[in-house]
Amino acid sequence: MLLLGFIWVLAAPLLLLLPFALLARLLHRARPQWPRRARWGLAAALTAAAVLALWLPARLRFAQQCAALGAPHIDARAQADGFFLDDSTANSFGMRYLQEEGFAWIEARSIYRRGGFTRYRKAGERIEEEEIDALTAAYVVKSQREAQPGGISTLRTTVSERASGRVLASAASARFDGGAAKWVLGIFGDAQCPNLTTSAGSAAFRAENHLARDTLRGP
Repeated sequence: MLLLGFIWVLAAPLLLLLPFALLARLLHRARPQWPRRARWGLAAALTAAAVLALWLPARLRFAQQCAALGAPHIDARAQADGFFLDDSTANSFGMRYLQEEGFAWIEARSIYRRGGFTRYRKAGERIEEEEIDALTAAYVVKSQREAQPGGISTLRTTVSERASGRVLASAASARFDGGAAKWVLGIFGDAQCPNLTTSAGSAAFRAENHLARDTLRGP
C-alpha cells in the first residue's frame, strides 16, 4: 500500500489526461474544421484552468496562514534534565530527545494504562521505561496537530511550566496537501511552511525541531 501511495503521489498528474482527452474529443465533434493543434491547445488550457480554479484559492489561504504563524521564539529559558512530552508520538519519535537532544529522561502518557504515565530514562546506550502514577516533570513540551478545511494541517509546539502554564517558547509549522486538487496534482500541488528550500525556512525548521533543547538545555 505504501508503494502504491508513493506511485500515486508522483503520477497523479497523469490523471489530467482523462479530462484533456474528453475535451479534445468534444471539440473535435463541435469544431472539426479547427486544426488539431488548436483543439488540443484549447483542451489543455481548459483542463489547466479548471485545476487552477480548484487549487489556487486554497493555496493563497495557506500562504496567508503561514504568514500569520510567525517565527519560532523563546521568551524565557530554564534548566531541566527532562520534561513531560505531551505528544501522541512520544513513545516513538519522542526518543530523539534522549538519543540526540541531551535530555536524561522524559515522561509521557502511558500506552498501557489509561490515566497512567511512563518515564523513559537513558541508561548508557539503552532506554529504560518505568510506569508511574503521577508526573514529576516541572516542564511540558506539547505538540498539537490541527486539521483544517482546504487540506491544511498545523503543528504547534510549546514549552511551558507545568504548574503555572506559563509559556516559555513556541513554534508552529503548517502543511498544504493540495486541497481539492490533490487527487490530480499529487506531490506537485502541496506546500509547507517554513519553506525548507530557503535559508530562512531551514533556520526556522531547525529552531522548531530543537525548541525543547534550546529552551531547557541551552545556555
